[in-house]
Order: sequence, then structure tokens, then C-alpha cells
Amino acid sequence: MPSWKDRCVPWRHYPLVKTYRRAKTTGPAKVRVETQGFFGARPILLWPNQEPRALLTLPFELSEDGRYAVRLTAANGPGYGMYDVEIDGKKVLCADFRASEDAEADLVLGTHKLKEGSHTLAFRATDNATKVGPLGVEILRLLKLPPEAKRIEKTHHEAHFIRLGIGRAVYAYRLAFDTLPDSLETLVKEGFMPERYLRDENQLPLKSWRQNDALYVESPGKDRWKHSWQGLDPRR
Repeated sequence: MPSWKDRCVPWRHYPLVKTYRRAKTTGPAKVRVETQGFFGARPILLWPNQEPRALLTLPFELSEDGRYAVRLTAANGPGYGMYDVEIDGKKVLCADFRASEDAEADLVLGTHKLKEGSHTLAFRATDNATKVGPLGVEILRLLKLPPEAKRIEKTHHEAHFIRLGIGRAVYAYRLAFDTLPDSLETLVKEGFMPERYLRDENQLPLKSWRQNDALYVESPGKDRWKHSWQGLDPRR
């Protein structure tokens, strides 16, 4: 097998202790490096904040443009608080770091298009004074992703999954009512199917009707399709 280095996901790690000298805060509390506690030999950046709406801002640098998955390793515990997490001034998550026991938090901060150069990661304390508390952060992790795949016009591949969703709903409805629904709208109204299945793979409205012992559905799109279900199993 390839070595661990060649097998592991190529996350880029940014230890936040490296930002210690460039950290900016509002309020009286200042950041410090904490080397004891749950993380042991892995030092964290600790901000002993007790002020509502106080802000901690940390810089980080990117060497190239890209679309990045972003995660944060931080500390949870009974002594911590609740914070809005911001990237370049935009809120990406409301994170509650309070917990009954000390633990490690692995937070998903979403997928973002980021330019080469300087960026900021910031933490804004909640305005609820009862939920304000210190913050401990360790590592910002970024994974560069390939360009997002875009298929402007969907085909029979996506249509197949639309039909699967409808088939499951028709089957469940017949089990529950011992009859077929009169239309797709009935399935939605009775809570057997999400509203998105009223449209085809290209978001065009589907036509449906009851005929004999089957529910028929027709797509008006370019790749026009027609299908029917008797509710005997999820596929037919």
C-alpha cells in the first residue's frame, strides 16, 4: 500500500497559535497560549472572554485561489461560550462550545471560494450574557476542492431519481390507504412526498393523472418521459 502521507486526505493545517502575535480583540480579555488540559501537548489559543458581542479576529494566508472545504478544531467544555464564526467578515456558523465535559470539537465551516492572499477567521461572542464564555481554538483546516461540476441540463440519469422518489411515495400511500392517490399533489398534501417531486429533473412541472389502476406521470421537458405506478412496490 502507499504510505500514510500518500493515502491521507491532503488537508492544509493552520495551527492558530501561530496567529498569537497578530490576534486582534475587542474588550478587556487578551488571548494567551494554553498548553495544559484536554489537548495536552497540542497548544491552543485561549481567549478568556466574558463580554457579549466581543470579537476575536485571526489572520490566515492562502497561496492560491480555489474552492475550499473549511473545518475548525476547537475545545468544548463546561467553561466555554457561544460564538458566531466568520470568514472574511461573513458569518458561516453559530457554534456553541459549551458542553458537560471537556472534549474536542471538529466544526464544519462550509465550502468557500477564496482568493490567494490574506483572510480572516473571526469569533463574535453571543449577545446573550448567560451564554458568554471563553473560547479555545487549535487548528484551521482547508482542503482545496476540484472545480464544481455543473450540468445545466439534466438527463435521464437525474430523471431516474425523480421517478424513484415518486415510486416510493405511491407505494407508501397505497399501503396506508389501500388505494392510489389521484395526483402527485395528493402525495404532497398528505405528507408522503416532498414538494420538489412535483417538478422534473429540469424543474419543469410534472403532469399527473389517475387512469384505471395506475397513477401516470408525464414530463414536458426536452427528453419527454412518461411513467406509471400501481403502488405494488416502490418500482412499479
